[in-house]
Amino acid sequence: MSTQRQVHNHSLWGASVLTAASARATILDLKRECERQKDINFRLMEREQKLRHWLAQEQENTERMNTFASKFQLQFLETKASLKKEKQRRVKAEGLVKSLREELSKYKADDDLSAQARKGHRLF
Repeated sequence: MSTQRQVHNHSLWGASVLTAASARATILDLKRECERQKDINFRLMEREQKLRHWLAQEQENTERMNTFASKFQLQFLETKASLKKEKQRRVKAEGLVKSLREELSKYKADDDLSAQARKGHRLF
C-alpha cells in the first residue's frame, strides 16, 4: 500500500506542478493581456484628446465663419439699401430733369412763336 500511496502522491505532486505551471502561464498571459489593454486604452485616450482638440478648432472656425458671414450679410443688406436709396434719388432727379426739359421746351416753343411773330411783325 505504501507503494501505491507513493505513486498516488507522486502523481498528485506532478499534477500540482503542472497545474501550478499552467496557472503561472495563465497569470503571465493575463498580465500581458492587461498590459496590451492598457496600451490600447492609452492610445485611445490620446486619439480622443486629439479629436476633442480638432473638434474645438472646428467649432472655433465655424463660429468665425458665421461671424464673418453675418457681417458680410449685414454689409450686403446695408449696401443694397444704400443702392435702393440712390436709385430712388436718381429716378427722382431724372423725373425733375424731364419735367424741367418739358418746361424748357414749352418756353422755347413760346420763344420761337414770339420770335416768329416779331419777324412776321417786322415784315409787315
